[in-house]
Amino acid sequence: MTTHSSRVPRQKWLRWLPALWTAIMLAACGQSPLATTGRVVIAWHSLSGAKERALLNLIDEFNSTNADHITVVPEERAPNALHTDVLNGIERKALPTLILATPMQAAVYQRRGALVPMNDYMTSANNGSGWNANDRADLYPFIMKAGRTANGQIIGIPYGGIVRLMLYNRDWLKTLNMDTAPTNWDNFTSACNAATDRVKGTLCFGIQPTTVAFEQFLAAYGGQIATDDMNVLQISTPAAVQSMNTLAGFVRTSQAYRVNTLQQSRDDFATARVLFAFDWSNNLPDVDTTVKQRAAFDWGVGLLPSVTPQASTKYTAPLWVITRVADQPQPEREKAAWSFIHWLTQPTQTAAWAQQTHELPARLSAINILSAKQPLSQNEITLLRDIAPRARPDPLISGLGCVENTLTSGIRQILDGQPVTQTLQLTQAIGQPQLGQDCTAP
Repeated sequence: MTTHSSRVPRQKWLRWLPALWTAIMLAACGQSPLATTGRVVIAWHSLSGAKERALLNLIDEFNSTNADHITVVPEERAPNALHTDVLNGIERKALPTLILATPMQAAVYQRRGALVPMNDYMTSANNGSGWNANDRADLYPFIMKAGRTANGQIIGIPYGGIVRLMLYNRDWLKTLNMDTAPTNWDNFTSACNAATDRVKGTLCFGIQPTTVAFEQFLAAYGGQIATDDMNVLQISTPAAVQSMNTLAGFVRTSQAYRVNTLQQSRDDFATARVLFAFDWSNNLPDVDTTVKQRAAFDWGVGLLPSVTPQASTKYTAPLWVITRVADQPQPEREKAAWSFIHWLTQPTQTAAWAQQTHELPARLSAINILSAKQPLSQNEITLLRDIAPRARPDPLISGLGCVENTLTSGIRQILDGQPVTQTLQLTQAIGQPQLGQDCTAP
């Protein structure tokens, strides 16, 4: 078992030895240590780099300060290995207490009865272990939505995460008599017409022909990739057809063009070759640096124009899930795991995660903590105050990876000139049976 002893201070590592020794001895005897003691919480994850360092720092702090003397022991595993080991552990009834899983993985584990619903823990606000009304008002909506099943059980809490953004060249828009990003499609189209100049070599935007682009344009037309019960795909609805006709129209008129990588799109935006670009929120520091190096213009972040009052955008994040390893509930084990999740989502801890990883915090109040440490840019404020509350999490669909591959193929065909309606109908027909598959391979 990998415990990263070389990555934490010696005195903190020594604190873990008694609990770990008990866990190892029980495992050697063929028992699941986590079904026996609730004070040692083994946590599997697939983080690396800055994210893993940030998590280990937080775990050190939790282990040193929690009043219940709970010891969280992190174990990093490669994504493929983690998923395989979890499936094997479900069969052997020997699992870690906590797993940081993708929504697709969580859907698989839930279907196999391996996850503990957290609803009761979340509502135990009277003893301080849950979220009261003030907490719920402070938590971003995606915290309550990302791990929610169709029947209302919450089997996962998102950790960090990123949203899809539209970047725009504010200085360029001002020359078109616009002070900010267009809020309707007529103004967006007008801006694209003005930005496209064959002589200057400028265009409106670059687009990667992937499911992410589809979801971004679909959200602008009020659609979503599946129904709320996650049983039926919605990729050939009128909203989907309209959104893809819009995107294909910009490509067909050569106002938009296909890019192969985010870096290509970012470079074109930073050199003022395109008016708009699309990127993930954790890349804002890189965009800012590149713009300053290349063209030094004023730029902003927003969303595509929306035909509905409530615009939304794609949000993706792993989920903390608590495992079930026996037929009967194990309150102490589950409570210890929830205590760690509850602690991670408190303002100070979630702000520390956001600061170190550039991902989203769990709470709106983290804005005050982050700005007190270092003044936030206007783009960061816009992201946290205006865009993050509109984030729409990935659905808990085990076959989503397969659907996305099918959908990406369909989007490429559309941008190659294939009929939109027929292509989406075919994609719907191929993708619908894939919903219930295990498509969790990264």
